[in-house]
Order: sequence, then C-alpha cells, then structure tokens
Amino acid sequence: MPLRRLLPRAALLSAAVLPGVLPLALTAADRSVTAPPRADSAVAAAPADRPAPFDVPQPAVKPPAPAIAGVCRGQRFIRQRVACLSDRAVQAGDPTVCFEAPDPDTRWPCVAKYAVVAGGPETCRLLPGPPADGAAADAIAGGDATVTVDLCLSTLALVYRRPELCRQLATEPMDDACLAKLVTNGADPALCRQVKSPDLRQVCRPDPRAEVAE
Repeated sequence: MPLRRLLPRAALLSAAVLPGVLPLALTAADRSVTAPPRADSAVAAAPADRPAPFDVPQPAVKPPAPAIAGVCRGQRFIRQRVACLSDRAVQAGDPTVCFEAPDPDTRWPCVAKYAVVAGGPETCRLLPGPPADGAAADAIAGGDATVTVDLCLSTLALVYRRPELCRQLATEPMDDACLAKLVTNGADPALCRQVKSPDLRQVCRPDPRAEVAE
C-alpha cells in the first residue's frame, strides 16, 4: 500500500485508540490512590500525632500491716496499751478492735475512750466482748459484764457531765459515786440529794478542797 495512504489511516487509528487508553490509565491511577490501605499497613497509615498505646500500670499492693494486738501488747505500761488500741479503734471506726486485748483492764478503758471520741453509751454495752484467746467457751472475757459496762458509762457521765448516765449504773455504790463526783467537778449541788448512800451524801459537795482551805 502506498505510504500516502498509510499516513491518514495511522492518524485515524491514533485518534480512535489513544482517547480510550488514556482514560483507562487515569482510572487505574485513581483507584490506586483511593483504595483503602491493607491491614498490614494500618500502623503506617495512622496519624503521626496519635500517641502510641501503652500498658496502664497496676496499683501497688500494700504490704499487710502488723497485727494490731501484737503492736499494742508490746507497750510496757497499761496506759500505753490502752492508748495504742483506742487510737487504732478510732482510726478504723470499730470499737471491737479493743477486744484484741486479752485483759479486762485494757479492754474497758479502750472502749470507754472510743465511746468518748467516736461513740456513745451504746458503745459501752458492747462490753465485755468475746472471750479472750485460750479462755473457756463459757467464760466471761474482760471481767464481770455489768462492772465493765458501768465503768465505761461512768467515764462518759463525768466527761460530758451527764447525770442521767450515772443513774443507769447497776453497780453499787458506783452510781452514787458518779453523782458525787459530778458535783465535785462543778455540777448542780442538788444532785447530792439523789445520792442514796448516807456516807457519800454527807461528803457530796461542790468543792470540798475549798472548804478545807477555809
């Protein structure tokens, strides 16, 4: 075929084929740009300003505290043991901490101190508490229940000047002594008339030391 006939046909072929090839190429390029990233490239595609994941540290486990009874029993004097137990009872909000003491002379003052600070008359009625370690199952731990309760109630009566608590004492002559002590500490002298014991009523005065000085 003569060359002059081939040139027009080549031009027509280029005009017919190239327009179709170019859009196909662009479409493939667009798809390669907009295609979602593969799973293995998710980390690389994450924004650079996103913080890296980290493990949240677990809270430290507090070592167990030494046994309260063991710490307080190590105190030399009973007053120190009472203060040790009562302080821990107030911190724990639990007067039964006082019952970790095996002896009544520590138990009832501890409960009484708790009652003065954070409790009330109902706290005293928890006495004498459960039996101490090694005591017989039917033994009354902490001494006679009535006496220990009355000692605690009389402490509250004197601290807060509440004569009605003195009248609740069942141990004689502890109730009379409670009223007489209140009068000595500045309470109404009329309370002396409620003292049943003649001997205590006779010495029931607002300030006996002032009369002796005169």
